[in-house]
Amino acid sequence: MGFIIENGASLQTGISNCFIEEYMPSANGEFVKVYIYLMKCAGSVDAGASICTIADVLDMTEKDVVRALKYWEKVGLLNLTFTEDKKLTSLSINECKPLRQLSKPAEHEGVTAIAAKVIPEVTAEDVALLDAPVKKSYTNAELDSFLEDVEVKQLFHIAEKYLGRSLSKTDSNTLLYIYDDLKMTPDVIEYLIEYCVSLDHKSIQYIESVAIAWTSQGITNVKDAKAHNRVYKKYGSPIMKAFGLVGRVPAQSEMNYIVKWTNSYGFTIELILEACNKTIEATHSPNFAYADKILSNWKDNGVSTIDDVKKLDEAFIANKTSKKATSAKKVNVNNEFNNFPQREYDFEALEKALLK
Repeated sequence: MGFIIENGASLQTGISNCFIEEYMPSANGEFVKVYIYLMKCAGSVDAGASICTIADVLDMTEKDVVRALKYWEKVGLLNLTFTEDKKLTSLSINECKPLRQLSKPAEHEGVTAIAAKVIPEVTAEDVALLDAPVKKSYTNAELDSFLEDVEVKQLFHIAEKYLGRSLSKTDSNTLLYIYDDLKMTPDVIEYLIEYCVSLDHKSIQYIESVAIAWTSQGITNVKDAKAHNRVYKKYGSPIMKAFGLVGRVPAQSEMNYIVKWTNSYGFTIELILEACNKTIEATHSPNFAYADKILSNWKDNGVSTIDDVKKLDEAFIANKTSKKATSAKKVNVNNEFNNFPQREYDFEALEKALLK
């Protein structure tokens, strides 16, 4: 379920010159994509959206979408409304005004409300992400200043080796964001890049999303990162693929389920993937809570192998068929045409009588 876009009738998306000239140059490119997509939704009749759909359409992670929303709120182009427990409930787009005219986002006028009931199912990790540092765009002078630090210079050199390319401005900005804002140490960043590349992910956006995930989970050293990744590689990655959630790491709430299934329930990856497949068949969406209900039921029924699952399914189908047959029999017995004394006929005698 996503947020509802109200009003608007144009099938074309209009972006103001003010946005292009004053906001776009200093913004992260991914954030610009989110803003333009929101404007497109606002200009469509009966349109709707959600963090999940925006992430899918723009080939981004849900965390990146949340960060983009936070950024545009900070510069005054969006208003985000939260419940007392910090869950996002509504979104509105503000009129784009020259930066020199702005003071605080709360003082903006001319607000165009385009959304109500916005962005349900924001995970605990996403809520924590709203308090994360906003990713800034470093100037060339600031980049040069950082590169005077031998530690940073060495980090950039290592990153180029792993990524197999010279670092772009976006690459450099992201690495500095991880180093300077997320406060990740160089040795952890080096392992982070090595780990992502080993998974065949050289995208700086993917590396950034993993860095944010590790930070939110309190991973501050290589030892903890390796321990986390062993669990993810054995269980997390196959489960995310089974759910069709490729290109991102599990959110903390999702990792909690994975740990529960492996440690508390003690299921093999084969059984967990079977539960994931059954979840997709039943709900047509990746639903960790639904999969947990399946696995909880299997645990209660002593399931430990795929054969046990088949037997449980067969018993369920047989019981269901039996109930249908019993129900049909009751309907037949209670049919109004059967509510009179039944006679017994000698059909052979009747046939002989008719032939005389």
